[in-house]
Amino acid sequence: MANDKTLTIPAVDLTQEQIQSLITTSTGFLDVYEIPVHGDVPILIPQNMILSAMNVKGNVAQVEWHDKHLPTYIVHQPELDDVTALVVEGEQESTRFAVLCDNMPNSMRLRISEVVDVEKATPEQTYLYVQVNGIDYQVPNLRAIEQQVFA
Repeated sequence: MANDKTLTIPAVDLTQEQIQSLITTSTGFLDVYEIPVHGDVPILIPQNMILSAMNVKGNVAQVEWHDKHLPTYIVHQPELDDVTALVVEGEQESTRFAVLCDNMPNSMRLRISEVVDVEKATPEQTYLYVQVNGIDYQVPNLRAIEQQVFA
C-alpha cells in the first residue's frame, strides 16, 4: 500500500506590494503607465495599481469615486482646467488616492532588462529614478505620497 504524503506549505503573509511585484515581474515584462509630471521627469507606475481613470477639474484637493472622496496628488500642469484622475490602489481601501495628471497617460510594456537604476538623490515622493532607452523616469514612493495626501 502506497504511503499518502501531503505537502504542507506554511501560510506566508505577503504585502500587497510583494504580491504585485511577483505578478508583474513573473512574465519578464512590466506593464506601466508613463505619467508626465509638471517640472520633473515622468512617473512610471504599474498598470495594475490603477483602478480607474476619469476626467475631473484640475487643482482640486479631492475627487469623488464610487461615493468616496479621495485625496489628490497633483502632477499636472497648473494652468489646466480639465485633467485626468487616476485612482491608485492603496494597501487598504481607506488609503486609495487619485493622481491628477494632464491627460490619460501612455501605456508601455517594458522588458525588465530595459529598466536601469539611476544613482541620483531622490525626493521623499520618489522611490528611485530609472532609465529606459535613454529616458529618465521616476518610480513613485506610494507610501510617502499616501502620507502626504492624507496628512
